[in-house]
Amino acid sequence: MEEVMCIWSDSWKKSPCYPKLSKIDPKMPSKRFRSLTAPLSRPQPSILVQLRTGRLPLNGYLHRISKAPSPLCSTCRQALETVHHFLIDCPTWRHERWHVAKKLGRDAKSLSRLLNTRKGIGEVFKFVGQTGRFKANYGDFTVNI
Repeated sequence: MEEVMCIWSDSWKKSPCYPKLSKIDPKMPSKRFRSLTAPLSRPQPSILVQLRTGRLPLNGYLHRISKAPSPLCSTCRQALETVHHFLIDCPTWRHERWHVAKKLGRDAKSLSRLLNTRKGIGEVFKFVGQTGRFKANYGDFTVNI
């Protein structure tokens, strides 16, 4: 089993997703991700991986794959709509983000803390649910962390 994990780990480090994901979770692949996602509902780990990789229905990504006419944020139109912009910078969601900051303090400004800690993941899913940003794609978000 350990040999398989070593092979998989080496293969993972050659993946184009590795540089971006390693900034959020430098120990990937690890058992920690499984323990972090164990209490989540079935679709939530998938959405978490999409948030970590930036491959979810935000205009920055959708424009890159020719599914949106513009990469600009659909709500503020001030910047590229990326995961970082959506979770940390977009002025449209200032009120919803305030609740996250109240719970997490300065960790609310760190993608690594938001997407790699149990408390952060719980707050991210609450934030996403409050914004309704992905309701058309994923339905209502419920948090069970």
